[in-house]
Amino acid sequence: MLTNSLDTAQVLSTAKGIKFIMVPGEFNEAIRGFTGLLTTDFIQRFRIDYIFLGANGIDASHGMTVPDYADAETKRVLIRQSRHVIVAADHAKLGSSYFEIVARLPEIEAIVTDSDADETIVQELRAGGTEVILV
Repeated sequence: MLTNSLDTAQVLSTAKGIKFIMVPGEFNEAIRGFTGLLTTDFIQRFRIDYIFLGANGIDASHGMTVPDYADAETKRVLIRQSRHVIVAADHAKLGSSYFEIVARLPEIEAIVTDSDADETIVQELRAGGTEVILV
């Protein structure tokens, strides 16, 4: 398990039976995680099977987006190192877009969202080549 998220690290700190690696870097208070060159250089040392990412916005035109460039670059490197990319975004984030593009829809294997998602937006995302899972 590899994470740059302080919140994820806190939850996993008591988990048993996993190898847990905290990614170093500059702490970004807005995302409560580590970003920057130290972070991306470290991440490139690993091959990741499944990456689970949060998005601030995701739409059919721009894909996954975030407002912070350092967060975006960290997520792009994580995606490049990963075999499977899953994005978690509640329904309010679908159809929104922000300053930095992280990944286009074909780079995202699946989007997990809640059942309140707008069906039109869900269909647009699926038409872009990404599986959308409603929970």
